[in-house]
Amino acid sequence: MSTNKKVVVIGGGWAGLSAASELCHRGIKVDLFESNEYLGGRARSITIDDLELDNGPHLLLGAYSETLRLITKYFHRSANEYFEEQPLCLNIDNTKSKNYKSFYLSGSGLSSLIRAKGLSLREKLSMARFLLRLKRRAIKVLDNETVEQLLRRENQNGNLCALLWHPLCISAMNTPPHKACGRTFLNVVSDALLQTKLESRFLLPKKPLSKTFPEAASVFIKKHGGNIHTRKTVKLQTQADEQFCVSGELEKYTHAIIASSPHQITNCFTDNELSNAAIAITSNFKYEPICSIYLQYSHETNIQKKMVAYGSPNERWVFDKSYLSPGLICVVLSSSGPHTELTQEDLAETIEQELRDCFGYTTPSWKKVITEKRATFSCVPDLERPPQKTSVKNLYLAGDYTYGRYPATLESAVRSGVNAAKLVLEDM
Repeated sequence: MSTNKKVVVIGGGWAGLSAASELCHRGIKVDLFESNEYLGGRARSITIDDLELDNGPHLLLGAYSETLRLITKYFHRSANEYFEEQPLCLNIDNTKSKNYKSFYLSGSGLSSLIRAKGLSLREKLSMARFLLRLKRRAIKVLDNETVEQLLRRENQNGNLCALLWHPLCISAMNTPPHKACGRTFLNVVSDALLQTKLESRFLLPKKPLSKTFPEAASVFIKKHGGNIHTRKTVKLQTQADEQFCVSGELEKYTHAIIASSPHQITNCFTDNELSNAAIAITSNFKYEPICSIYLQYSHETNIQKKMVAYGSPNERWVFDKSYLSPGLICVVLSSSGPHTELTQEDLAETIEQELRDCFGYTTPSWKKVITEKRATFSCVPDLERPPQKTSVKNLYLAGDYTYGRYPATLESAVRSGVNAAKLVLEDM
């Protein structure tokens, strides 16, 4: 491998940081440019009144092998240092009695059915048949089939949808069941519920999100000879000698990785041909929001469970954020819905009233709404994901939207970044 190779990475989210880390680990010179002052892209922490608040739930699963590999092998950080390990369990509550309907699904969804509350024996047997068919790869997803259509065809009705499959779909895919891709949903269910106990577990953050990956990746990249430029908006330019440069910089690069969000990719090029190609790649993508509402209650307040769903159709997830501040709670509303039509003030008031009605909470000392309007792409059936290797020599894409097996997740972003780095290395 030639040592005169140099790579430019545009975008400092989890995909760009993963690509840069993988390349730096192999001794390749890397310059990474990020237009914002912070790293992490759409999965980051925001500092408000000296308190670091995550801009969404951003849960990890034990099956997120590439993310955990980078954290432990490259960044030399223990997963236990940043995450609290818990069984994969959905807690549903709609009353002040905190009589949770709990679905413990770690190790094997089949072996844990007996512990599920709120399901009849008939529903448990129906769920068991569904998971057995999935494990045997006996379920064939129809063209353009949504999650809702797939579940109906597989006789997953009533409480199974209301208490389990629909909440899992919304939380994992950030796309409502009537729109979400059935095939991708089965990938999520298979990897989350039908693997080993180690893989089928929740990893809940114990520290702000920026400290779990972006900061550690930044340290690793710089330590291994890479350069990171924040608050630096650049555009890629092709050169006559089949190399690249970026606007405002003299350095030349043999390879380039565009690791921006799909809706921002057209802003990464000066060449009209590249911009038009980018428009063709991303024109079919639509997006879903995520709203995070933080409420600071008295220090004695807690939700007893680290993660609880409430409301109908269970679109609201309550997270215990006491590791940031005792009594701090975050309510996350995934996907689009009536709540997106409210002002931030009205949304905060609505959530405060719902928590009072459902959990008996008192008045919080403060409330804060953080909204990511384009938090994820809408994971719908037959959405064409672009290849990472483009038609332009030595130009690659990275981002969760390029990894076809999963919806928009942290693991999708990391895997796409690692794979983009491997493609670069293969061409050197």
